[in-house]
Amino acid sequence: MLNKKIAIIFHENDKERAQYYAIKYLAEIWQKRGINTIFVFGTKRFVPADLAILHVDLSVVPDEYIEFAQMYPIVLNGMVKDIRKSIFCDHILYPGDNYEGKVIVKSNLNYAGIPERRIQDSPLHGVIRPLWRRAARLKYLGNLERPYFDSPNDYLILESARQVPGDWFKRKDIVIEKFLPELDHGYYLTRSYYFLGDRNQCVLWRSTDPIVKRSSATNMELVDGHQEIELLRKKFHFDYGKFDYVLHENVPILLDINKTIGASLKDEPNLSEPYMAMRRKWASGIYSFFE
Repeated sequence: MLNKKIAIIFHENDKERAQYYAIKYLAEIWQKRGINTIFVFGTKRFVPADLAILHVDLSVVPDEYIEFAQMYPIVLNGMVKDIRKSIFCDHILYPGDNYEGKVIVKSNLNYAGIPERRIQDSPLHGVIRPLWRRAARLKYLGNLERPYFDSPNDYLILESARQVPGDWFKRKDIVIEKFLPELDHGYYLTRSYYFLGDRNQCVLWRSTDPIVKRSSATNMELVDGHQEIELLRKKFHFDYGKFDYVLHENVPILLDINKTIGASLKDEPNLSEPYMAMRRKWASGIYSFFE
């Protein structure tokens, strides 16, 4: 792999956030193994490389980035343009559906639309929006006239679809899904399937919170990934990323697909050796694209 070069293409407004992605740590592993890795921000300057990874943290990638990435001889995630939940989720409810179980109301955008607000808002919006949203949340406190999702922790779990206001089903910014959790002895479980090329690892997270996130999980466990999730990865043309899913009554239910995986700086010094070994294995998947 000596003399190979990788270009990681970010949105032009994502320079300050580059260190908060898992790809940064994979790049450090590649550098140590002799693969030159560079970050490219925006589409104005082409930097030659043997392989490019399209890493634009938006639910819908602008065409200019898709076209720019095609200038490279090998492109990872070059066909992944849209990861909104309405694209991949097969348990969304629509008007007239006869379903009696619990439902969950989510943002249609990835990660509650936080990347869109961070990348696309002006600096002034960044100051005004928190104040506006705080006032809006106080105004609507105690009723369901309108959901406000500052983060996935704000997603709403309701006892039935009958509690969902009718006009919500017409909205494009939210989705109403069947709430199909995986449970084990009072814990909610979520499985995160990490992959790059021919390498993959699956992590099982346990939490007392029904909306399971890494930050709320009580522990992690390495498990085998479900073969159907790997088939879905290929169906959606993902080369690199993470799919979150549950096994509800032993059936895999895809919850989220992500091509720009985050990483917390504060957690890095405390990562366990099994997690670091998982990351090294994950990084090794890059070799499959050079064979």
